[in-house]
Amino acid sequence: MHRWNRLAHAVTHHAGSATAFAALVVLFVAWLAWGVLGGFPRSWSSR
Repeated sequence: MHRWNRLAHAVTHHAGSATAFAALVVLFVAWLAWGVLGGFPRSWSSR
């Protein structure tokens, strides 16, 4: 159980870090750019 608590603490600590936030922002901007360059396809509503 001690190992699980240490893992949970480490994951929580790193998920709330500035590095994790920056990575999320980069992924979000890349996702938006991909949509703009791809013309925002709506394959889920094409029927």
